[in-house]
Amino acid sequence: MRRLSIFILPLAALTFTTATLTGCDVVAALDINLSNDRNDRSTDYAREGDSDGDFFSHLPLLERQWLKRAESMEENPSFDPDKRPSLVPLNFRQQSWNNEIALLPEDVEARLSSDFGWRGLFGRQDFHSGIDIVAAAKTDVFTPVSGEVIHVAFDGKDSGVVIYDGERQYTFWHVTPDDSIAKGDQIKAGSNVGYLVDLGRSTHLHYSIHLTGPTTDQKDRNDTNAVDPLSLLNL
Repeated sequence: MRRLSIFILPLAALTFTTATLTGCDVVAALDINLSNDRNDRSTDYAREGDSDGDFFSHLPLLERQWLKRAESMEENPSFDPDKRPSLVPLNFRQQSWNNEIALLPEDVEARLSSDFGWRGLFGRQDFHSGIDIVAAAKTDVFTPVSGEVIHVAFDGKDSGVVIYDGERQYTFWHVTPDDSIAKGDQIKAGSNVGYLVDLGRSTHLHYSIHLTGPTTDQKDRNDTNAVDPLSLLNL
């Protein structure tokens, strides 16, 4: 995949409001000055494997993911929620989504519309805790992981599902939950969690992963434990 950003001059200081984790909008994704380093990220991660050899590969998965999060923030400061950038790109070019993470049906046309990390949002700087994937309304959404359903919301555009796998929480937002699932259910990877809410031209899936540790309180999801989903491919 290829990510291209066009930068504008640094903005004046803006009042920052902490974003809630109930949803997002399809807007420009933020990058600082490392757009070239983010080209073809999913391919790069698929090639690199366990760069730290046996030590890395034998760590518990959660520890490996925390290390990968730290590594990705060092390589790209726009992934760090504590480092508000001085540059905001003019736009983010949407790119084809090839189901790098098995979230949608294989035959559905979809696009990656907003990246993980800092971005511009309605004239202010916003940290985006996940990725946004544009597809048609009513498109089925699947979970790539097994776990416990810890949150189900039927609330218009803020509908969604949160799944907990024992160490992490996965958010599927702007999704009308499937009638067959309820809070407390055990769900298997590949199961249908619902379908995309019709938001007109802004219809999209917001997908995020949070390294929460062993907690089933969905309110423990926040920017400081969010990790770029694409950076965890093939861990």
